[in-house]
Amino acid sequence: MRPVLPSGQDVSPRESAHRGAQAAGQQRPAVVIRPLVTDADHLGLLAVLHDWYGIDAAILSSRLDAVRQGGWQGVGMFASASGRLLGVAGWSVETRLCHGRYLYVDHFVVIETQRRLGLGGELLAYLARLARQQRCERMILDVARANEAAQAFWQREGFTAVGLHCSRACG
Repeated sequence: MRPVLPSGQDVSPRESAHRGAQAAGQQRPAVVIRPLVTDADHLGLLAVLHDWYGIDAAILSSRLDAVRQGGWQGVGMFASASGRLLGVAGWSVETRLCHGRYLYVDHFVVIETQRRLGLGGELLAYLARLARQQRCERMILDVARANEAAQAFWQREGFTAVGLHCSRACG
């Protein structure tokens, strides 16, 4: 059931989450979203992903080099005032027989202290504009089964679970 304001006006799930963060005293920073192109940008990306996944930085760096050669690109969300990196997302354009041309969203992370302020929605809107510019039919991503907060975010943003991503080691 969606929350309702005292005036009787319906509140969207995104607005509800945003209001919850503001009620807790967090202020939404002004941000700039731009491609990650410099070495410093990539070091920031690696730091965020290391914190999120716990994967060794040298391994992440090697993997970043490999995916960038395959067309993967990254974007960062930076606080306008301080330049601090607040969120990252990777993307690539792919084509599959069942999906057509799509923008694959990869490693979408807003740092924990900045969540529930509407920043994820803003980062996603940036990616949606990229998808349209790239003439994609849709956006596709994977989300961990255990990450219920991310699943709820993507559902609020209009994404539907359509499959199950499976994995196993090759050794």
